[in-house]
Amino acid sequence: MIKIFYFLLILFINTLSAQENSTAEMDPGILINNYVNKTALFPGEHISYTIEVICDANVDILSEDLAGDELILNGLELISSIVEIDNSGNRTRYTFSYIMTTFEAKDTPLSIDELRVRYYFKRPGQRIEDVATVGNVVIPPVDLVLASTLPSTLENLQLRDMQGPVATSTDINWIGMTGILLVLISMFPVGSAGYAYMQKRKLELEAEQAKETVTVTTNVFNELRAIDTTDDLNRRQAFQQLETIIREFIEQTTRQNSDALTASDLAKHQLICDSALPVEGLVKVLNHCEYARYGADRNLPGMEEFNLGVQFTERLVTGS
Repeated sequence: MIKIFYFLLILFINTLSAQENSTAEMDPGILINNYVNKTALFPGEHISYTIEVICDANVDILSEDLAGDELILNGLELISSIVEIDNSGNRTRYTFSYIMTTFEAKDTPLSIDELRVRYYFKRPGQRIEDVATVGNVVIPPVDLVLASTLPSTLENLQLRDMQGPVATSTDINWIGMTGILLVLISMFPVGSAGYAYMQKRKLELEAEQAKETVTVTTNVFNELRAIDTTDDLNRRQAFQQLETIIREFIEQTTRQNSDALTASDLAKHQLICDSALPVEGLVKVLNHCEYARYGADRNLPGMEEFNLGVQFTERLVTGS
């Protein structure tokens, strides 16, 4: 009799364990989406980070797992966080919005670590304090980059010395100085017009020379097209090569170092907007390049975006 009792007890425990394992292995019915509004930021600049969680009717999450103080930030500081809940329809949608910034002044990696959110299956009349979670879902990490207005190479940077200005002689005759000043004033309109013409002509010549001396040739674009972009890693690297070509062309055309400027910064840069460059097209291609370099796998631009970017860049730099 005792043996039968122990046998039934063991069978009961195994049955409960099998039910728990079965529950834990079920599809939780939860959709996750997380993204930032920019992939690079300057020190002190604000960035928005959003996590969207959509739960089926029979499942819910512990929203406190996504409170602002639960974020693991590297090189970033949280400014504010809010959560919005939409229970309309058969699903529940959570939208967690965070505002953060960085005060790092050096080239420090910026990131938001992976998060795990516990979930549970709803039961009629169940109280939240009686909830027993059955698993967790993972929110992938986000990598960012610190932007800078300094050039990437500083070999030619010279510090100012402590020498004072060269002393000038005070023995000049004041009458002679007055005459020289009057001559200069009379020549100012002519000199201004000549200077304006010389500056305009200089910019035109520099633009023509940039097209003639650009280092990118047709062979470079043929090599880009030959890359097997069906592979995600190859496509990321191909986008980086395309970005290098574009930024080199911008620098040669406008004499503006664009390495420290994001695509959105270029769209607002006065010198670049005043140039003859197709700013809208440049920003669109550079946005794809930035997402390929810093974005998650699900945000990686596809083969069509890459091929269109190569066609646009080739027409731009070769003038065809």
